[in-house]
Amino acid sequence: MDIRERLSRVKGFLLDMDGTLYLGDQLLAGSLDFLRQVEATGRSALFLTNNSSKSGAVYVDKLRRLGVRDPFLRVLTSGQAAGRYALAQYPGKRAFVLGNPMLCDEVSAMGMPLDRENPDYVLVAY
Repeated sequence: MDIRERLSRVKGFLLDMDGTLYLGDQLLAGSLDFLRQVEATGRSALFLTNNSSKSGAVYVDKLRRLGVRDPFLRVLTSGQAAGRYALAQYPGKRAFVLGNPMLCDEVSAMGMPLDRENPDYVLVAY
């Protein structure tokens, strides 16, 4: 099976952003064309980042400024992934989040109870 045939079977893409879709504040050539082809062929994409220092909303705003439109304004940060994991593993437990205020706000909005005095576990992120 050649690469074109293999790619034709792909239903969705997990895409890094910085250095793949854009570099700094500059959209890389072909990025929007790629997304148009993904949409035209009925596929989906989710943007991922290992940077938990910014919220998903910050990345969505940046994608918008660079010309990315729905349905591609979906982002999963490492902070969100860690928050989802912790919420599933420690339901109802209180977390001490060692991270910046934006991360604390984001995981709190996800339903994570934060407690700096008597936590049940610690979530460490940068």
